Amino acid sequence: MKLLLVASLAALACKGSVAREVCHQYSDTIESPCNEVICRPRGYEIRRYAANNTEFFTDAFVDSDCFLKAATEGFNKNYAYISGKNSKNETIPMTSPVIFRKYNDTSGGGGNGSADETADLTGGSEHCLAHGWHVGFFVPSKYETRGDVPVPEVENVTIAAVPSGAVFAVKTFGGFASERDFNRKTHELVCRLKRDNVTIADAGDKWRAVWASYDSPFVIFHRHNEVWVKIDADEAALIRLDSGDEVGDEEVEEEEPLWNAQDFNSEVA
Repeated sequence: MKLLLVASLAALACKGSVAREVCHQYSDTIESPCNEVICRPRGYEIRRYAANNTEFFTDAFVDSDCFLKAATEGFNKNYAYISGKNSKNETIPMTSPVIFRKYNDTSGGGGNGSADETADLTGGSEHCLAHGWHVGFFVPSKYETRGDVPVPEVENVTIAAVPSGAVFAVKTFGGFASERDFNRKTHELVCRLKRDNVTIADAGDKWRAVWASYDSPFVIFHRHNEVWVKIDADEAALIRLDSGDEVGDEEVEEEEPLWNAQDFNSEVA
């Protein structure tokens, strides 16, 4: 009888509480942000993130436009954070993807907002200017609010929230992705969005373009990389895209890159 009473009280305590969903993209064990696939036009798919819960990423600023330098330093800063350099001295599980964003920060921290819009940095690390990259790890879903997330105690590392209900066009590709690969795939995706008359988010949006890498360097085969471009579009238009009515069969035209590492948030011509 006593055991039955304890079980009943436990059931009452749990009633109404719903465990937050844990999602995995390309892995059965490593957590990734949850998303809803809205539709799959030819050549990319459209996803909605942070539809039901707030999703957070770390945000390590590296004051260099050299992608390899930023990727290495940004990863190390974030790894120090999840290894215990935080307000709770917690070891936080590794997640995926590692994301890379580049934007002109008008708040006064990170970047100087003076990007040369004509510069093309797809050629390599000799073109190094001081505008900086933002490198992030996904914060596990067990931290449901910003107050739950351990505060970073690593220089130039903060916490960023994905905009609620953010919609991204996503292009996936494999291999060990270089800066040139990410630039090319971003260019291809933007061309397809222009072809499909999909409106891209404003240039001032800090989530306008995201590069995502899902695998550790030890994964040799079946690697996963993605380019996310934030879009403004109503769901009805996206569903029409899914039907193929507005999607042509033509290949992406070869043009000069519309976006590159130097001017990641320039307006698309």
